[in-house]
Amino acid sequence: QDYATSGGFLSAAAAAELGIAEGMRVKLVWEPVESSDRVGEDGEGRQGFDNQFEGVLQCDTAGQQIWNLLAPDNVATCEEADIVTAGKMEIMTTRTDYAADFFNRALKIKPVQDSINIHSAIVDLFQLTGDTSFDDADLVVIMTA
Repeated sequence: QDYATSGGFLSAAAAAELGIAEGMRVKLVWEPVESSDRVGEDGEGRQGFDNQFEGVLQCDTAGQQIWNLLAPDNVATCEEADIVTAGKMEIMTTRTDYAADFFNRALKIKPVQDSINIHSAIVDLFQLTGDTSFDDADLVVIMTA
């Protein structure tokens, strides 16, 4: 990545030495994993989908059907190993938090000057109800399981 200067360009390394570049700020949005990926108490999938499993993105039980863009007809059947448990959640959050911290320390970039706003279609798809605009991030990752 280069930064424009009055006489040409600076490399990212030179910009970091001058204090122009900062560590990449990564924001992890966990809401889909923590709430909206799962089937509702009434057995229905998430709002706006045609059938009960189409809107469900996360396995709660073996044999459950979920919506998966990579599966035939976009439907996958959960196996025991697919179930998201508290232990797996802890591993996932620990690893991704570490990765976000690693990117912050390893990647020096010119910070985003404007807010990052999640597009309304993505907000609707993941049924996000929390923050969807971030002033303190250079990269926003919507986590799914």
